[in-house]
Amino acid sequence: MRAGRVRPARGGSRHIFAAMPRHLLLLTALVVALVAAPASAQTNPTPPGVSTSAATSITRTTATIPGSVDPNGAATTYHVEYGTTDAYGLQTAAAGAGAGTAPVAVSVALTGLTANTTYHYRLVATNAAGIGRSANRTLRTAAPPRPGVTIGPAGVLQPNTVTVSGSVNPRGAPTTYRFEYGRGTRLNLRTARVAAGAGTAPVPVSATLNVAPATSYSYRLVATNSAGTTRSARRTFVSPAACLTRHSSKLSLARATPTSSALDVLAPITSRASGRASVEYHAAQRRTRFSAAVNSAAGWIRFRRSIPAVQARLRTGILTLRYPGDSDTRPQTVRLRAAANKAHLNLTRPQIVGDRILAAGTVSDRARGVVRLQLEYQLNCIVRVLHFRGTISGGRWVINEPLPPATLAEIARRTGALHSYTLFTGYLPARMRGEMRAFQVLGNP
Repeated sequence: MRAGRVRPARGGSRHIFAAMPRHLLLLTALVVALVAAPASAQTNPTPPGVSTSAATSITRTTATIPGSVDPNGAATTYHVEYGTTDAYGLQTAAAGAGAGTAPVAVSVALTGLTANTTYHYRLVATNAAGIGRSANRTLRTAAPPRPGVTIGPAGVLQPNTVTVSGSVNPRGAPTTYRFEYGRGTRLNLRTARVAAGAGTAPVPVSATLNVAPATSYSYRLVATNSAGTTRSARRTFVSPAACLTRHSSKLSLARATPTSSALDVLAPITSRASGRASVEYHAAQRRTRFSAAVNSAAGWIRFRRSIPAVQARLRTGILTLRYPGDSDTRPQTVRLRAAANKAHLNLTRPQIVGDRILAAGTVSDRARGVVRLQLEYQLNCIVRVLHFRGTISGGRWVINEPLPPATLAEIARRTGALHSYTLFTGYLPARMRGEMRAFQVLGNP
C-alpha cells in the first residue's frame, strides 16, 4: 500500500453514523421521523356539517327552527336564512356552536313573520374551513281567526234613509266590512266596503241605507279579513211612510196679562194654522185649563178668559200655550210668565253670518236673566231645534255663537225655511211678563 492513501471502511453509511457524536445522532433521528410522519396527521379541518328539522311552535308571527351543527373540530357559528322565496333575503343573528367534533343541537327563533304566509328557510354554519348549508325547508305561519261581527238594531228611521249599526272585531288582522240588505228577505244590495282596522277589540260600525218609504227590509253585517268572511244574523226593519213638509207655526206671545178677574192673551200665529190650542194657567198652586180657537184670517190666538179669584189676586202665573199643529203647520209650545208689566223685548232679525248665529236687542232695564233663542228647521221628517242664549246686562243682550260644520250642513239640506223664536221668559220680582218673537232667519245657507 502506498503511503498517504486511506481506504474506505466496509459498511458504508453505518460507519458514518457510528462515528457521529450522540447529540447529532438524536437530532438527525427526529428530523427523519417528522419527514416520515403519516399524511393523516397533517389533515386540515373541514366545513361544518348542518341539518334542520321541521319548524315548531308556529304562530301567526313566530316560528322556531330546530337543527344540528357539527363544528368538525373548528370554532363554528351558525344562523338561519329565511324569506318568502328560496332566495331568502333575511337572516337571524349569528350564534356560536363551539369547536367540538360531534353534532350540537341548535334552535333558532324567527319573529316578525306575516300571518298565513309560506316561508323558506335553511340553517347555515361557518368555520375556518368554509360554510355548511342545510337543505331548503318551508313553513307556513298560522292564519288569523275570522273577524267577529254583531248586528245592531236599525235606528234613525226616515222614509228614504235608514241608519243601521253593529260592531266588528278584526281579531288582529286588517279587516273590512259592509252591510248587505234588500226588500223583504232579499240581500241583493250592498254598501261600500269600509276598513275596520286590525285591532283585537270590537269597534262600532254603521252605515246609512237608501230605502223606499213604507217598505220592509232585511239586513246583515259582513266582515272579511285574510282568514275569511263572517256574516251576522239577519235583522229587519220597516221604513216609515213619506212625510209631508209642514211649515213653522210662527207662534209667539205679544201679551199675557192677568187682570183682576181674567187672563188676557194675544199670541200671533201663521195664517196657515187652524184648529184650537190648549191653554194652561198655573198660579196659586192651581192649574186652570181650557182651549182657544186659532183665528186663521187674523193670524192670532186671542182670548180673554175668566180665572179663579185666588189666581187673579196674584196678578202673575205661568202660561203654557200648546198648538198641536195641523196638516200644514208644525206644533209649537210657548211657556212664559204672565204678568201686568211689559218686558219691552225688541230685537233685530236673527241671521247667520259665516258660521255664526247672530242676534241682539233690548229688554226692560229692570229685567234680569237671559234672552233665549231657538232655531227650528225640518230635515226629512224630523224637526230640529237648536238652543242659544244671551245674558241680559243693562237692558241689552247679544247672542253670537258658532255653528258646528255638521249643523250648517244640516241647515243647508233642510226642507222649508229656517225660523227663530226669541223669548224672555219673565221676571217674577218685577212682576214682569214674558214675551216671545218669531222671525225667519236671514242669511242662512
